[in-house]
Amino acid sequence: MEVVNSKLSLGKANKIFKEISRTYFEMGDPTYLHYMCNPLKKIVFQNIVGTLFYRYSLSTVKIVDEEQPIAYCFHRKIGERIVICMDIYLTPESRGKGLSRKVIELYRKELYKQGFDFILGAAFNKNIPSQKMLQKYADANFFYTNAFQFNRSTFSSSVSLEFKKINMNQKELYFNIIYKTLQKDFENIPLEKSTIHDVIRFIWGPFVFGIFSSNQLIGNITYEILVGTIYIKLALEDKYWNIAPEIVEKFCSYCSLKQEIVVVQHPNNVTIDRNDVEKTSPVLFFNIFTTLGECQ
Repeated sequence: MEVVNSKLSLGKANKIFKEISRTYFEMGDPTYLHYMCNPLKKIVFQNIVGTLFYRYSLSTVKIVDEEQPIAYCFHRKIGERIVICMDIYLTPESRGKGLSRKVIELYRKELYKQGFDFILGAAFNKNIPSQKMLQKYADANFFYTNAFQFNRSTFSSSVSLEFKKINMNQKELYFNIIYKTLQKDFENIPLEKSTIHDVIRFIWGPFVFGIFSSNQLIGNITYEILVGTIYIKLALEDKYWNIAPEIVEKFCSYCSLKQEIVVVQHPNNVTIDRNDVEKTSPVLFFNIFTTLGECQ
């Protein structure tokens, strides 16, 4: 097998994305459920938004064997030394033949040649084969793997807080607490602070809210709504985790969110030990693995 440089045609991008989106939809990924339960949204998502994104916004590493395509690996740069891997797509004819290890090895070598040292990926929580493959063949380090959920109808919050929208240009407000909460997850990965900031930018997005108590920043929070559920990312100063559900409920009320079920993703080193919330899995397990020139 070898890597060849080529650009996808729109037709090929459409064919691959349709299969990828069907797979995640059948697994129950909320993002894909959100866009594909409605027939009109599905057509736009599969044939326009997703296809154009894979064709024009992502770089592709194509792996062939005797000129026959084996895999397409999709990624984009998010920092000087790191890329986000969006998908590793094995062609239908290549599946079940034990080729995953070789494909990942060639992909890592190619990214190393291009000047990258790390890959940020995400595995859907129900995609166990993908998680095992990354851990076995790519030495992936998973982080941000904890979450809890609760029903807002059973909660009320009297905590006194302020929420202010901030952006990534307000670096102290944006990065400080999130960076501290993720530090332990990166202890065994030789990432520079600036590279961790690139990771945070991708995971948290361009705009988050600062959580303030008596004009002091105590945390950050952001959300999205998919299939009737509120999905929250949360970072707090250590002493506030014991009232994390109350903080989240206060934020949902501040944003006038109507949905009742809330899933809150939080750092690995935090334990929420309460009887009124339920431990669950986040939608995505984020992971980082190195791109080495010589893979074992």
